Amino acid sequence: MSGKALAINIDHIDTDAIIPSKYLIMPREEWRKHVFEGLVLNKSLKIHKDTIIVTGKNFGCGSSRVEAVYALKDAGVIAVVAKSFARIFFRNAISVNLPVIECDLTEIVMDGDTLLIDLDKGIVLKNGEAVCSFSLPSLIKEIFKIGFLNWIKKLEKIGDEIGKN
Repeated sequence: MSGKALAINIDHIDTDAIIPSKYLIMPREEWRKHVFEGLVLNKSLKIHKDTIIVTGKNFGCGSSRVEAVYALKDAGVIAVVAKSFARIFFRNAISVNLPVIECDLTEIVMDGDTLLIDLDKGIVLKNGEAVCSFSLPSLIKEIFKIGFLNWIKKLEKIGDEIGKN
C-alpha cells in the first residue's frame, strides 16, 4: 500500500483524541469530520485519501472504543505506523482491517513524504528508500490481505469441511 505521510510525532494519543466521545452520538459517516479534534497541536492535521499516519509510542491508548479505528479508516487513513500501539487498539485495527505497523519513523518521516508499506516483505519505504523493517505474524498478514470477515468465513468453511469428515 502506498500513501502520503501525516506525521504526528507525539506519544500516547488516546482514542478520545482520535475521535472525541461527544461525536459518537452522530451517525458513523460524520465521525471522519472530527478525527483528531481532541488533539491539541501547533499545526492543523489534514487527512486525505490514502493517508498513512506516522506517530509515537502507545498510539490508541485509553478506552477500548473501536470507533476510533472506524473514524480513521473512514477519514482516509490506510495504515498507522507507530513506535508502539495500545494492545486493544492494535486488536481493533486488525478486526477493522486497518494495518498497524510498529516502527519508529518519527525522526525520519515528514508530512507529505510518500510511504510504501510492503506487508509481505515487512518493509516501509520512504520516497523509494527502505527506512524500516517489521515483522507481522502470517495470520495477521492474511487478515490484512483478505479482511477480517473474509477470514472468519474461511474458518467457517474449514470447520464445515471438518464437520463433514
